Amino acid sequence: MLLHTYRWNKMKYLSEKMQSMLERLSEMFPGSSYQSSLDAYLADKGITDAAQLENYIREFNYSQKGTYL
Repeated sequence: MLLHTYRWNKMKYLSEKMQSMLERLSEMFPGSSYQSSLDAYLADKGITDAAQLENYIREFNYSQKGTYL
């Protein structure tokens, strides 16, 4: 039981550290992430259903081919 608790605490610590690092990186480079770019692309599309959303995401991914890989 003690070993399980130790491992859980260690994983929680690492997870929190990673989250902190990712937040800091997103502050340092605003608007440069895949999600930020995708959100900006979709913002003016007037999406009305899931099929449209999937199609626009596919178009975006094709247009950005190689950028985020």
